[in-house]
Amino acid sequence: MIRRWRALLALFCCASCAPTPAPGPKLERWAVYYDHTLPSSAFTEYDLVVFDRQHHPKLAPLLDRDITVLAYVSGGEIAQDAPFLTKLKGSGAILAHNATWDSHVVDLTYAAWRSRVLEQVADAEAKGFSGIMLDTLDSPLHYAAEKGKELGEANRLAAIQLVRDIRTTYPAMKLMMNRGLAILPEVSEQLDFILAESVLAETNVSTGQSRLFSPNTYRQVVAQLHAAQRQSPQLKIYTLDYWNKDDVDGIQLLYALQRAHGFAPYVTSPDLRQLSPEPHSKQARRYEPIEPIATEFEDNDA
Repeated sequence: MIRRWRALLALFCCASCAPTPAPGPKLERWAVYYDHTLPSSAFTEYDLVVFDRQHHPKLAPLLDRDITVLAYVSGGEIAQDAPFLTKLKGSGAILAHNATWDSHVVDLTYAAWRSRVLEQVADAEAKGFSGIMLDTLDSPLHYAAEKGKELGEANRLAAIQLVRDIRTTYPAMKLMMNRGLAILPEVSEQLDFILAESVLAETNVSTGQSRLFSPNTYRQVVAQLHAAQRQSPQLKIYTLDYWNKDDVDGIQLLYALQRAHGFAPYVTSPDLRQLSPEPHSKQARRYEPIEPIATEFEDNDA
């Protein structure tokens, strides 16, 4: 496994190992956790955490330590058991069914759905969260485009407006968007954080097998994220990758490569219901950033 990892990572970058990491700014540590069984004390070493909006550890002990605590909000999908689903189905607002998570993809052009998303943000604010992590916008952007160019463009514009509405309505709330790379240039100034989920590696939910995406795909995403950060210097970039929890060497290499590009990484399992502290070894690994390219991101593999 270690030998294969080294061969694969040689495709991404020029690597060098050193007994100690190069000096630099404080490493940003973060985690995502969608359960309530762990105590708040399990998260005190992190700078930022993302919790489920309804089921989560106590917020106050973390907020008292100036830890940023974000609530999960789905902007483009609704759960199978959500009461609001019946209304959406009746109005023809469902674009597709996501079989992996048994959820439904919503047409963002429906005002009732956008209002529902804003209600979730209001609920997060009322519960004391620092802000929200806006997820699943990629789903309606993808499925709407499949149904036609006009619907695809309408959903793209609706997604942009949704992000802007959240920022305008809740200016004090921190705002993280997961992926949404197709609209990132238009909304980067409204965001505090961008989350790049599964841009380097992923684990197949059905098989449990982990794999790296192609070097070209990762290189293009890196270029797009860095371009957004140049456009909006306040933007912090976080990454979320999935990998076999027993492959410690592989996980360490994922952390090292993402940090080499200035990102704050977290590596865990796909269900996101367990905390996965970063593993450490006696010999730290350091990687040089890959050679940047100027082409636009094409989501061929991710």
